Amino acid sequence: MRKKGRLIVDGNEIWNFDLCNAVLIKHDNGDIGYRFSENVVLSISYRKGYAKQEDNDKSIGRVNDTIIVHLRGCGGGKDTWFIRASIMLPTFSHEGDKTYTRTANQPQTLSVLFAYDNTSPEQRIEEYKAIHDRTIEKFNNGEELEFNEHCIISQMIPTIGKDFYWGNEVLKENRYWDAIVYLENVYHALRESWLRSDITDEDKRMFYQTCYIIGYCYAEMCLYEKALFYLEIVRPLNNITYNIEYINCLVNSRDIRAIYTIHNELNQLAQLKENEITDSVIYYHNFLRRRRAYTFVDMGRLDDAEEAFKEMLDEDANKEYAKGELEYIQELKKRKNTKI
Repeated sequence: MRKKGRLIVDGNEIWNFDLCNAVLIKHDNGDIGYRFSENVVLSISYRKGYAKQEDNDKSIGRVNDTIIVHLRGCGGGKDTWFIRASIMLPTFSHEGDKTYTRTANQPQTLSVLFAYDNTSPEQRIEEYKAIHDRTIEKFNNGEELEFNEHCIISQMIPTIGKDFYWGNEVLKENRYWDAIVYLENVYHALRESWLRSDITDEDKRMFYQTCYIIGYCYAEMCLYEKALFYLEIVRPLNNITYNIEYINCLVNSRDIRAIYTIHNELNQLAQLKENEITDSVIYYHNFLRRRRAYTFVDMGRLDDAEEAFKEMLDEDANKEYAKGELEYIQELKKRKNTKI
């Protein structure tokens, strides 16, 4: 199908513009496909300044700017289709604007993957009801329940269990924003129960798992400050899975706390008795050593990083990662020497 440009000037139509409809088309037989191959570009023009100012106002704050949105179809199936929205806010029109010196006046960008769900609310209700009934049956038969099933069956308020279930389901498809929408409902509901001192031990486990998953989702989208808010809630639990995500978030965001946190964790592991060292602890120890050496690279301590990675070359769990990092360190040293 040939692409044609379209101009939209009505304010209400702009605010209610359907991004999914710009990319996807539903055929008469119910199948869904791409409307214009896989790519659509939106250019949104707006005027900065006070809405009530006259059109002939030429003040510095009264300028025209643009937001560019690139939509790209990322495949899908019968029920779910994925769309990648890459959003760019170009530098401001006013060349003398020095407000955002931290970004060196570079364009601001954000990339989000979202999904179009072709199932109806009735279908989703029926699916959750089937899962819920199956969990009840397992419980009545004395069968062992998985953690998520414990969370579903423990909820007196059905919507909490339903949102927790769907948050975990969409996460399996890497639909991070969708997962957050569901799981933040769970977070706020359980937080209020906790504040009222009306929360069970099962609900506490569900609350912590919800915080971890929300933090994980934000970290996957590189929104590290938001991720750390939730991950710091589960940090005191000293759960290895939660700790790994927290430390990854610190390291990937170049947080100054990263190296100190890693060293503290390594010191705590060094104090464990031999009978306390499990496979999980060994895995965590190797993870910390890799993150520590990686952080040295970020800090410019290339010699320390090189020494740390060389110690890993004879270790099956670390040698492949160490080889790649050592090659990268040599490249960094070459660049440094070239500049000198």
